[in-house]
Amino acid sequence: MDNAKNHEACPVCGEKTRRNTDLVCPSCYRSYRSDAGAALAKGEVITLGQWTAPRVEARLEAIRHELQEKQETYTDLQEEVKSDAYQAIRDTLKGQTVPRDVFNTGMKNKAQALWKEKGGHRLHYEVKTLETEVAFLEGLLVQLHQNDSSREESSDEQPEEAPKTFSPEGESTPESDAD
Repeated sequence: MDNAKNHEACPVCGEKTRRNTDLVCPSCYRSYRSDAGAALAKGEVITLGQWTAPRVEARLEAIRHELQEKQETYTDLQEEVKSDAYQAIRDTLKGQTVPRDVFNTGMKNKAQALWKEKGGHRLHYEVKTLETEVAFLEGLLVQLHQNDSSREESSDEQPEEAPKTFSPEGESTPESDAD
């Protein structure tokens, strides 16, 4: 199976790859494990979703800012290409008249050449990639917040079950079964 299809960028760091079945990459999970262990020692429980959400929000904000800058650059480049193409065609014509469809075809071809020359395709790809990443992170945040709220609701509605205890050997046994 192709590894590229089974890995995605980590929503927390954005750099490392993760399996599509994991929420975060192994490096971020080690950070979570360390933070959650320290919090547990202080009497707090931090789920992976609770740990991930604020980090994803911070990353999302940075990506939104970068996307806004790229979109402005993209719009400026479109205007620049259109203006430069018009000026180049006008200079080529030197006052001569041509049929409108010939002029439009010449403008289109010149604009496409300038767009490619000035990196328009790369910029378009970057904008679309950032838009996709923003949509993914927004969806992930909604899902994380829904999971947290449903977890809180279910803990309020269900009667308390006997908690599982963990023995030093790593075996878990419900206290209710310890007859």
